[in-house]
Amino acid sequence: MPSNKPFSTASLCTGLSFFIPFSSNLFKNFSGSSISSFTSIYLLILIKHKNSLMERKKGKFIVIEGIDGAGGETQTKLIKNFLEEKGKNVLVLRYPDRKNPIGKVIYQFLETNLELTPTTLFLLYFADFIKDINLIKKSLNSGMFIIADRYFTSTLAYQSVQGIKISTMLKMAQIFKLPKPDITILLKISPETSLKRKYKEKKKLDRFEKDKEFLNKVAKSYEKLARKNVFCKWKIVNAEKSKQDVFEEIRKIIEKWV
Repeated sequence: MPSNKPFSTASLCTGLSFFIPFSSNLFKNFSGSSISSFTSIYLLILIKHKNSLMERKKGKFIVIEGIDGAGGETQTKLIKNFLEEKGKNVLVLRYPDRKNPIGKVIYQFLETNLELTPTTLFLLYFADFIKDINLIKKSLNSGMFIIADRYFTSTLAYQSVQGIKISTMLKMAQIFKLPKPDITILLKISPETSLKRKYKEKKKLDRFEKDKEFLNKVAKSYEKLARKNVFCKWKIVNAEKSKQDVFEEIRKIIEKWV
């Protein structure tokens, strides 16, 4: 004969754990309390539903990195088109930001004879990033995809070569709670390819690009950061290939999110 004995809170929570993967501690708390079985189940379902909604609402933050000539601008456009075709809302950020007074000073340094110390330059770059902290957080929380053509990860590569300690820069990012990308994609090319592409496009070289030895050091710095997943998760893509082949590699990395 079937038993008329009511289920205990503990047995209900244990059974429910097969369907809702919460931590065992949470179930222990419910099992040992005087909360009714139905209330326990109801609360667990509410929490599960809330977490599910938050996961669905959360956007993704993608950063494209690489030395000049790697094709960051081109790939940013291709990724944007791909995501929009999938029905995603996309925000594109570019650093340094030419539209902002801070970015204008940085470009003045890169393109003219303006002299700045490495520390001053780092602080300018960092200010360019932190001005967008609220924008990035708000956009991600609304479910948008953000693509940044360079970010703090670029500063880690370039300014570390100029003598700024990576540990110092990471500490600054931690203090200001700089948003971390979901993925940083390093478009890997040689300095030789970088210069060939710049000359082919007849683009004026900035002060960093004119210094081949410096460019070599930055390329190595980028790869070291990527191999160690410094600040965030990285993926290295061979950008010596055609732009469409490069994009196909990137698509494979990000398509799981769409």
